[in-house]
Amino acid sequence: MSRENQANERRENQPSEERSLHAGDDREFEDVWWRIEIGIWIFLVLLIGTAATGLLGRGPLAKKKVSSLDGRLVVNYDRVSRFKTPSATIVQIFPANANADEVRLWVNDTMVKHLGLSNVVPQPDEAEPGPDGVTYTWKMGKGTNSLEVRFDLQPDQPGVFEEEFRTDTSQVKVRSVTLP
Repeated sequence: MSRENQANERRENQPSEERSLHAGDDREFEDVWWRIEIGIWIFLVLLIGTAATGLLGRGPLAKKKVSSLDGRLVVNYDRVSRFKTPSATIVQIFPANANADEVRLWVNDTMVKHLGLSNVVPQPDEAEPGPDGVTYTWKMGKGTNSLEVRFDLQPDQPGVFEEEFRTDTSQVKVRSVTLP
């Protein structure tokens, strides 16, 4: 075998520097994949954190309590609710007149049209529908200085809704979100 053939054979048996450095190594692809993986992890952590706080429904931040300026009307409601899932809005009324015979509460039609009002507890003595809401009336017992009313809801469509509650002297507006 000639020297030239031996040199060629040695070169063929030795891996080339270029082939050995790039075999199974694509740095650009790995960098892109690493960024994608980090993005997925960040998304998952944010999703779990959001769900744990209740911003996707049922949790500590999903509920809210709002009072009128004079404190005579207090509304406890779900800021975030789910489509076709039962929820409740609780309204506390403290009449301006401690000896009032009755309490009247006007509620806009959002509760009936969009939030699926199914029940009012206690049942009102009278309900007067109007063009943009319903006025409920309850008789007050002697020595009673407040009334707590629960509106049972089951939203029948997703969206952002504004609810309004009014007595003769107080008003509260709230905004809620119904998720699909």
